[in-house]
Amino acid sequence: MSKEKFISAITASYPTVASSIYLGAGLLDGEIVPEAKVNLPLRMMNRHGLVTGATGSGKTRTLQLMAEQLSAAGVPVFIPDMKGDLSGMAKESATNEKLMERAKALGINYAPSGFPLEIYSLSGKLGAQMRATVTEFGPVLLSVSDVQSQPMIFSTFMLSLLAELYQKLPEADDLDKPKLVFFLDEAHLLFNDAPKAFMDQIEQVIRLIRSKGVGIFFCTAEPIGAVQEIQRYRGSPECV
Repeated sequence: MSKEKFISAITASYPTVASSIYLGAGLLDGEIVPEAKVNLPLRMMNRHGLVTGATGSGKTRTLQLMAEQLSAAGVPVFIPDMKGDLSGMAKESATNEKLMERAKALGINYAPSGFPLEIYSLSGKLGAQMRATVTEFGPVLLSVSDVQSQPMIFSTFMLSLLAELYQKLPEADDLDKPKLVFFLDEAHLLFNDAPKAFMDQIEQVIRLIRSKGVGIFFCTAEPIGAVQEIQRYRGSPECV
């Protein structure tokens, strides 16, 4: 395929609109083609998606990229900090030669910046203990800590939050941007070995909550089992 046809195909598949999330640029024969921009319209973010790939392929970085742009657009984001590396989004990063070379190859003007972030905790030991409801949160990145050793507790907690949102939020038509987006990093840890009754509840809530303007994105290296079952209801293509 020629470079021109490649750019045309990517542009047709991922049209650039005023309000969109920039995911990166297409690769042709191992070369970055900055004109072949991969964008995801904000209005599509109230659907469900999957970020997957092998260990070290950049899943968490993709999650961070999307969360930062959603926050900049005024959309609150809820993220369980499974590996303890998401709270760094609150601080402006330092630049380096490799980073700037990457930005140049992508054809973007990179300027480091921090994002508003609130750290909440299930126990209260590593952040503010969760007391308020998610519907009271503003347009900030919400990182939930101390879930690494108790994923099932967090799964139950997440289900209660989603159920509350579904009950309290009004039905939403086609919105210009979602009201809230959940990113579930290391999602297989949250759902593996979960009882069938629990999974049935999760599937039902996730299937229906899109109508309330809430998006859910799973991030995992193991898109099998429970996560695979849930993805039957996501209503959007995978992000690899």
